[in-house]
Amino acid sequence: MAGDAPEGEIAGFLARAMPDRVFAEFQPLAGDASTRRYVRARGPGGPVVVMAAPAPEDVTRFAAMTGLMRSLGVDVPAILAAEGAMAALEDLGDTLLETILPALDSAALEKEYRAAIDRLVSFQLAADAWRERSAGCFHLAFDREKLTFEAEFAHEHFMRGYLGLALPDTELSRLRRAWEPVIAYLAARTETRAHRDLHARNIMIHLTRRWSRSLSGASRTITTPGWASGWSRNGSGRDF
Repeated sequence: MAGDAPEGEIAGFLARAMPDRVFAEFQPLAGDASTRRYVRARGPGGPVVVMAAPAPEDVTRFAAMTGLMRSLGVDVPAILAAEGAMAALEDLGDTLLETILPALDSAALEKEYRAAIDRLVSFQLAADAWRERSAGCFHLAFDREKLTFEAEFAHEHFMRGYLGLALPDTELSRLRRAWEPVIAYLAARTETRAHRDLHARNIMIHLTRRWSRSLSGASRTITTPGWASGWSRNGSGRDF
């Protein structure tokens, strides 16, 4: 599968897709909680990031979402070339908003977060005015089933897997009962578009640009703070 593509396959893809460029160094990068693999390829003409997906259709969906987000004014990396289950992306570095926060004074910190909110408002206005609604993100949503899945996922992978908390069955039952009214409340919220994982670790900084990553779960969702996690809608949702 391309998502597990070795260095030779990535080099071959770049030689075919970008024949005017030479790449001699390949550096695996941290993933984005998806089945895609990322590798930085360096060469005399500058670096690119190669995305190796499990299947060609994953690249097709990724390209469609990238195009839509750019049309709506969201700054996302450009796709430089694509072939099969691989794509070469614009490399905007590794600097996260999260990493520069400790060095900012209160005024600069407020400026960064106000700018992030302004970008969300601009995105909302552009999405509301967008008439072409065939993209999957306009039809995916959070309903009770999806929210329940997310709560169970958090228990399994965060509480048990990351924190190492193994709750007794009685305590887990109490926790699930506590989720029920929260899930009902969230499922009934007004529909709006939002990035379901927008936080300082998913805002990248490159010179004067602030660009968003982790767009693969795009759809429409609620705006409740703390649940701002891809672009989604309140109602039945699945990640791309």
